[in-house]
Amino acid sequence: MPQVSMGKCTQCDEDVFYKPDKDGGFACDGHSGNHKLPLKKYYELNCGHIQSVRDRRKYAPQVILKARMPIPGIGPNNTVQQGAGITVQFQGSGLFETEDAELQYYLDRYPYVAKGEEGLKRWRELFLTPEQQNNVAKSELEDTQRQIKEQNSLLEQLKAQGTKKAQAVA
Repeated sequence: MPQVSMGKCTQCDEDVFYKPDKDGGFACDGHSGNHKLPLKKYYELNCGHIQSVRDRRKYAPQVILKARMPIPGIGPNNTVQQGAGITVQFQGSGLFETEDAELQYYLDRYPYVAKGEEGLKRWRELFLTPEQQNNVAKSELEDTQRQIKEQNSLLEQLKAQGTKKAQAVA
């Protein structure tokens, strides 16, 4: 089964794939640290148990993406060592942004975390009051109407230029 690329690294311009190895598969050959992908926003949606919308804005969960697992027999005298874990802290409004390829890999697979436009829509339903949701919808509508007006004025300008050229040719 062929692996699907997560995207191109913004530092070394290589395709990024998950490769399970000792470095976790995300080490960038051209630079120190992990590969960097375009910025992604993640929305933590596991706050439905908090009744007050105002209290939900203070909700800042710490999410364990990869548990610290004991690895027996690799330390001195075959002692048990703790493997590296990965934990992220969401902001007070349930938002987390990252360019790190490894974090994106695990967050893309984590339940209760959404991304993209659908994630933003679901996040707004949980974190915004009905009044705030209406204000967002109103501003989006105004923005769409402004864009339509701009496009219509450009179209009118093009039509006017087209008729002037036609009159000049005749």
